Amino acid sequence: MLKSILQSLPLAVLVYSSLGSTSAIAQSHRGGTIQSESFLLAQAFKAPSNREVAARRRLPPPRASGDCSVGDVKLASLIPGEEFGMPLAASSSPIFYVYVPAVNGDYVEFSIFNGRNALYQAQFETPATPGIVALSLPPELNLVPGKTPNGKLIAYQWYFNVVCDQSDRSNDLKTNGWVHAVQDGDAIVQDASATTLAEAGFWYDALAAALFEGQGATNNLLESVGLTDFMDLDRPLELTPLAVVPES
Repeated sequence: MLKSILQSLPLAVLVYSSLGSTSAIAQSHRGGTIQSESFLLAQAFKAPSNREVAARRRLPPPRASGDCSVGDVKLASLIPGEEFGMPLAASSSPIFYVYVPAVNGDYVEFSIFNGRNALYQAQFETPATPGIVALSLPPELNLVPGKTPNGKLIAYQWYFNVVCDQSDRSNDLKTNGWVHAVQDGDAIVQDASATTLAEAGFWYDALAAALFEGQGATNNLLESVGLTDFMDLDRPLELTPLAVVPES
């Protein structure tokens, strides 16, 4: 499963290449079998039903700066728009996905916050190839489900920056996203198909399952929330590890 692969890699980029489908890897997800045919019939991701939607704010579309961004494709967090509500995760350590276009940045940076409290920050080498970057949390960090004392959903905000010029961080290319970990989420989605995950609003789990399934399932899911502009749809998937930036 994707999580077990990425736990050994602080950062990985899923790049569309000529290696073929990853469906052979996709036979298991949380102990259950995923049927390719059933997921491909799920043409639309559905917003979570009967779940409170917390207020959330997204950064404006990232702007190109100098020679850092190459081409017209923008940096983008792969999450649905606000009309789909708060993106849910069944796991307390979900995987986060960002489309990184061709850039000439000094390095990239991933961070996650609970309110104003920074929980994790890491810097990695700039991807050599455009593609989907998959980011996992360190083993010691688990997102807390449930609500705050004042009754609001506990929501975490994460950020991904391409640092174009480390001497002037105002030139960063930026994108961000939100996540709410569902109480007993693992039990809720155990043995669930990718179709069921998408229909229940578990975005992070549905996307992980779709990426396991391969290009067709991934394209269907991303298209249902208007994210295919960030993809090269003609090539299947490859997993390529990237290195952590050494501490100076």
